[in-house]
This record gives sequence, C-alpha cells and structure tokens, in this order.
Amino acid sequence: MPRFPRLTADAGAWRLPLADHVSRELVRILVVDNPPDAVASVAELMSVAPAFTLWTACIAGQHQVAPPRCVSELAYWFIQHGLTCLHWPAADQAVDEASPGRGKPRSLRARWRDLASHGVAVAAIASDLADDDVQAAESFLFGLVHNALDWLRTCGPRVALAEAPRSCLPDWLVDLLRQRAKPPRQDTVQYVVQAVASWRQADQKSARAGAVDLEDVVRVQRWWQAPPAPSIKSTDPLLPCLVAKVRRLDQLEQCFQQTLEQAKLASLGELAYGASHEINNPLANISTRAQTLLRDETDLERRRTLAVINTQAFRANEMIADMMLFARPPQLTKEPVDLVSIARQVIDELAPEAKQQGTRLVLAGETKSLVAAADMVQLSVAVRAVCLNALQALQGGGSVEVQLDADARRVGYPGSWARIQVRDTGPGISAETRTHLFDPFYSGREAGRGLGLGLSKCWRIVTDHGGHIDVASELGQGTTISLFLPT
Repeated sequence: MPRFPRLTADAGAWRLPLADHVSRELVRILVVDNPPDAVASVAELMSVAPAFTLWTACIAGQHQVAPPRCVSELAYWFIQHGLTCLHWPAADQAVDEASPGRGKPRSLRARWRDLASHGVAVAAIASDLADDDVQAAESFLFGLVHNALDWLRTCGPRVALAEAPRSCLPDWLVDLLRQRAKPPRQDTVQYVVQAVASWRQADQKSARAGAVDLEDVVRVQRWWQAPPAPSIKSTDPLLPCLVAKVRRLDQLEQCFQQTLEQAKLASLGELAYGASHEINNPLANISTRAQTLLRDETDLERRRTLAVINTQAFRANEMIADMMLFARPPQLTKEPVDLVSIARQVIDELAPEAKQQGTRLVLAGETKSLVAAADMVQLSVAVRAVCLNALQALQGGGSVEVQLDADARRVGYPGSWARIQVRDTGPGISAETRTHLFDPFYSGREAGRGLGLGLSKCWRIVTDHGGHIDVASELGQGTTISLFLPT
C-alpha cells in the first residue's frame, strides 16, 4: 500500500502508511491555493492522522526546526516546506505491500488502525485533562505521537531510546519519550500523557494506589468511547503523481524567476559599467571645471551656480556607483561586528539632517552589544539607506526609531535571527508602492518614500548576507522595515 516518503537515519529507513483520507485531503490542499485555510485544514487532518503528524515531525526535525508547541505550528511548517519534502523516488511510488514492516499486510493494517485510534484518543483525553490552554496544545500534540516507537517498529527497524545509533525521531520527541519513562511530575505534559496512556489498563484500585483522582478515571473511560481514527487503507496513487507535477511546475516557476532576476541584474550591470566609462569622464570634467572656476570667482550668484553644478555632477556619479553596487556588489568580508555600534554610527551621521527637518531620530530599546557575522561597511550602507528613507518619508517632524533584537523569530524561517528594525511615523506605503519598494529607480514619492537606489541597495546587501527584509505599513500609520540577519 502507499507509504509516506521514507524516513532515514544512519543505516535505518522507515516508511509510515499513507491512508486514503490523508491522501485525498492533501490533494485538495495542494490544488486549492489558500494558505490560511490550508494551515487549518492540515492541522485538522493531523488531529485524526497520527502517522501523518509523526512523519511531519520527523521531517521537520531533520531540517533543524525549533520544537513545535502545538499541531498548528507543525501544520504551518508543512504548508511552508511540505511540498519539497513530499518527494517519492520512482522505486517508492509503486503500491508496495511487502515493504519493511512486521507482520502480514492485513495484520499490519489492523495494527496501524489500532495505533492511530490509540493516538487520537490519548491526545483528546490528555488535552481535556490539561491545566491550561498551552499545556492542552502541547499534550494534544504529544498524545498523537506518544506511541512513535510502536509506529516505527511496524514500518522499519526497531528503535530503542537508550541505543547509541541515531533514529529518525526529532530530538524534542526523543526527550519527551525518555522523560515519560521516568517518574513524572504532576505539572508536566509527560505526566498527562503517561497517566492517560496507563489509565486505560488501570482499574480503580490501582488508580487509587497511584494517587489518581477517581473522577479523572471516569472521564478517561468516557473519553475512550470516542469514535476511532479513520481506517488505515489506501490504494490511490494520485498524491505522489500530483506532488511530482506540482514540484515540477514550482521548480520551473522558480527557475524562471531566478533566470529573469539574473538577466535583469546582468543588464543593469552592463548599463552601470557602460555608464561608468561613458558618463563618469564627462562628469569628472564638469566637476573639475566648476571647481576651477569657483576658485577664482568673486560674484556670489555665479559662485552659487558653480557650486550647484559641482554638486549635481557628484550626485550623478553617486547614482552610477549605486547602480554598480546593486548590480555587482563587492565580495562580502564577513567578520564579527557589533550591530549596535553600526546603528549608533548611522544615527550620528544622520543626526544633523534629522535635526534640520525637526525629526526625532533615536536608538530605542536595550542598547547592549549584539554581535553577528557581517560586512561592516556594506551593512552600514544598508542600515543608512533604511534610516534615510524614513527621514525622507517624514520630510519634517515625527520620529524615527531604530531598535535591535537578538534571537528574533520570523514565521516560516527556522532558527534565530538578529533583527534591525527601523520604525517611522510617516504617511505609510500604499499597496501599489510596496510591490515596487525594492525596485531600482522606482519613485514612490506619491506615498512619501524616497527616490533612487537606497532600498534596492539595502535589499541586495541583506540578501547577500543570507538575511531577509520584512515591511509592515499602513497608510497614515507609519512604516516599519525589519532587517533579519542570521546569527
């Protein structure tokens, strides 16, 4: 029968069963492109499909994802990355009744049905007996996969928690399973799930001996009459075929976007190089002549005119340099740098401009050192571009706050990040402008934003560092731009 893509660790491999109702629902989720509804649908599916929950937890663990606190977090990760992980090699796509496992196919299906029903029931009871909503969510997730060792035993090599060889189970689940084997404390998730799992076989006398509330035993017995999980059977190979097609389409779209982006950058680079050779020389001559004339000029009006000519020549030269930086940035020289020092330096540089327009420019929040591996020069350019963009948005009055956070979390991106957040009280950004916010030379002055390559340079520098940029803005409510850098 169809299985999920194999889970591997060291020399072991496990293939959990893929039931009909799971396959059909995943097909629907893949076809209907509605992320918020998709997350809720996957979470609901996981709540009645422990094998699917266990497989997703194991795959997420292989990607070093932070331990999920509830089924919804695991579902969100699956929506973000599940399509990449749902990959069946050609040899695994065939219906395989003789794949690794213990027992005959019919007895295996019965065993899987019992494991699924037991997981769903334990999860429901453990959630009902929890002390608060947080513990209820954690207990429900752990209850679904509390018999993970039994699942793996039917689908591949036996796994023992005390053994040295690594299994496919994520570290957080291994820790919970190990703690469950020890005498639990009354206020832990392990206690709730262990108590529920053991109460099914306990009579009232042993329950009293274990200091378990008799009312809880009655509630457990009532819960245990709940309908079992859906049957474990499947003969439909549609999901692997659909996933393969969707993956190919996604790869084609991604390759097209990457090729288009590379072509745009290459064209911009050629333009920048051509401009630097053909335009910089005339600009240098204009600037030199203006400075020469300015040195001997005594008429104030003519001196003012020559100074403007010189300034505009330098401005044109700076725009060409910006194009070069965006199209073909120099190689990064990463070293441990203090992001707080960079932010303070940028604020000090822009303080006269902020004071002149009456804008409050400050470093907010805690100001202790925050070290990350980065190119100090290029990162300073990026932070300055965002702060200057905020000042241009305000044009006078208001405030711009720069705040730094360590160990920041970003939805959809695992791991911890250092965040540099620039928040202004300006007019905000319209939806149309947001789609072009990081495009070179896009003018967003209608929404109060600056003109030129400032934010484009910032985007290029941050992405070259392996980071991301988030923009939060509403018209009339200011703008917050967050730079996320890997720590």
